[in-house]
Amino acid sequence: LEIQKQAYQSEADLYGDANIPPLTETLEEAERAWQSSVILKASIAGEIVGSVRAHLNGTICEIGSLSVAPEHQKRGIGTGLGILGGAVFFVVIAWNILIPIIGLALKDIFG
Repeated sequence: LEIQKQAYQSEADLYGDANIPPLTETLEEAERAWQSSVILKASIAGEIVGSVRAHLNGTICEIGSLSVAPEHQKRGIGTGLGILGGAVFFVVIAWNILIPIIGLALKDIFG
């Protein structure tokens, strides 16, 4: 949550309002969200510099939180995390759709 709070502080400053969910989220709220999410992290030299939290809602991948430490922003880290967060669920959805089809095709071929 530390990186999330650092990352969103500039947005709060821009709007003059620190009462935005990324800044007010408690550890307990984050832990509840983590239970139904995939969390990916970006690290440089062993230091976590960003993360994305995503979950699947039907066939839609929803990004719940994407944060990059301010000193590492504007380097494509957030873009990469967002793409990878969506890609994880694309693979899951594709797997669930294709495996039954492939299984049926193999059954037809091999009996």
